[in-house]
Amino acid sequence: MVACALIVAAAARPARGEELVLARDGSGSPCARRAVTLCLDAADAEDAAQRADLLRRALEGAERAVAAEPDDAKAHFALFCSLGRMLETDGASVAGLVQLGRLKRAVDRALALAPGFVDAMTAKGALLVRLPGILGGDADEGERLLRHALALAPGHVHARLELAKALAGRGERQAALEEVREARVLAAKLGS
Repeated sequence: MVACALIVAAAARPARGEELVLARDGSGSPCARRAVTLCLDAADAEDAAQRADLLRRALEGAERAVAAEPDDAKAHFALFCSLGRMLETDGASVAGLVQLGRLKRAVDRALALAPGFVDAMTAKGALLVRLPGILGGDADEGERLLRHALALAPGHVHARLELAKALAGRGERQAALEEVREARVLAAKLGS
């Protein structure tokens, strides 16, 4: 659901007035950076129990980071990432609907504090594309955010893949395939 996986700063160039921020860069408090790392590592967890433990620790760390430094964009992103991955894992529920508002506020706050936060922009774009309109989804705005993330960081593999999913969802199969091909080329360059 949310973008946290392959994060690439290659060929990144900030737009006018926007400082580029990535999930795994050195910005933010140490507590926020640890929480983001735990959240991102949860995607690679071998089993459900390990994933749940990493996400619990990530959420606790994110909440501490936000409480300690309310103006830390990375802390708010860590909160968003943790909540989003927990919602993905737990599936649809009434409790999940309650957390959805908190999730949206966290990513909005991260972007308000750091408008060039590519991973937050990608994550919000993916969320808006996937959510039904009744829950606040907006596929057009989501695609706009994904394209803006790619304008800031053309080498951002995950943003490119999320854009491909958005395009495929709209029936633009050829454009989606082009984005996937470009993501594969970028990922191959990273692997070498």
